[in-house]
Amino acid sequence: KIIKEIDISTATHYLNAQRILEWIKCQENPKKPYSKSKNEEEKKLGTALQNIRSQLIKPYMEKPTDEEREQFREEHPETDAVLEIVSDIDIKYGTKKQKELAELIKRDLEKRRELDEARKLEEQYEQLVADTKDKDKKNGVDFNGE
Repeated sequence: KIIKEIDISTATHYLNAQRILEWIKCQENPKKPYSKSKNEEEKKLGTALQNIRSQLIKPYMEKPTDEEREQFREEHPETDAVLEIVSDIDIKYGTKKQKELAELIKRDLEKRRELDEARKLEEQYEQLVADTKDKDKKNGVDFNGE
């Protein structure tokens, strides 16, 4: 888990998404950076945003199955964090189409978080049941009639 967090926090797309978000927050009139701007910083960040979309988000969204998307996320552990940041940006400053896609992405992220939490609870429950059975066997209690 720690290694995954380090991988995420050092991934170029994640760092660029963070920089873009910070840049937007510092603007007098907040907006997404434009890759054809005359301002060099905005131009670089706009290009970085395009790269995030073309190199991370688009390939991820094109995966037709949940299994393929899961494999992509394993190969690119920063995917969810970057999707979260870019979705927030698009909801606030994107085109209508970008806002709609961002809302779908947000719902997908939330659904996966809930599923992950349910899996963790299920694993904890199964471990508790297994521990209880082991304890009962040691104490000579057999609830299964064996």
